[in-house]
Amino acid sequence: ILVNTLNGPELTVRVLDRNLLALESLGLQTPHYEQIVATLKKSKGLILVTGPTGAGKSTTLAAMIQHLIDNYPYHVVSLEDPVEFIYKPQIRENSSAYSMVSQRSVGVDCQSYEHGLLDALRMKPEVIMIGEIRDSDTMRTVITAAETGHLIIGTMHASTVYQAIDRIITQAGTDARIIRQMLANNLLCIVAQNLLPAADSNETTPQRALCYEALFRTPELSRTLYNNDQMKPAALGDLITASGGITWNKCIEGLIAANKIHREDGEALKTLDT
Repeated sequence: ILVNTLNGPELTVRVLDRNLLALESLGLQTPHYEQIVATLKKSKGLILVTGPTGAGKSTTLAAMIQHLIDNYPYHVVSLEDPVEFIYKPQIRENSSAYSMVSQRSVGVDCQSYEHGLLDALRMKPEVIMIGEIRDSDTMRTVITAAETGHLIIGTMHASTVYQAIDRIITQAGTDARIIRQMLANNLLCIVAQNLLPAADSNETTPQRALCYEALFRTPELSRTLYNNDQMKPAALGDLITASGGITWNKCIEGLIAANKIHREDGEALKTLDT
């Protein structure tokens, strides 16, 4: 990003490894990796990858898309700002069907995420990927698209699963009841993640460990959202555990026990369950 400042032009460069990580190489625990793979088989619904800037959301999103086009003859439409990874669909042996990815850069190939989503619905995709859900209008369009029978995968800035759900509903304003019901019908999975300094990291070879919490669809989650039940972080933690997912604090404890991060780093980053 090039901007003008008091001292003149300044350039911020983000270095990306163009070699896509495989989904199984991200650092997910085996049970959650298997649940994500099972969730990606769904023909419709909403998958969210959340976290702060620099949390590896784009890498996780890219790994999911590559997994889909490597395994299914899907047409994927991606809306990105900017385009970060170039996907390479593979023709599979003994199959006449192949996958296709139509990558669109917001601001260049389409006016906005919202306009790009409306265009994407006319392009007959099985999957729509949203690089970043930034506002309530885009979120409303995303959830509506999931209702039309598409698998939607996107990212948003939210540090926890609770924060992601709360932000979606709060931003809906007077439409909160409708958005809750649509979310109850379509939410498949939320992965809230961050990258923590690894125990074996040093100045020469800096390393980071994936820490995350994961919520998967269950009837109880759908009922809670649909009935407008007040959801506190502790109650959501119970829903996360019941779904076969993992809470943020539990993941930190696992990383500490496996000596993947230092205890003091992990303890400082635990959340308060209230």
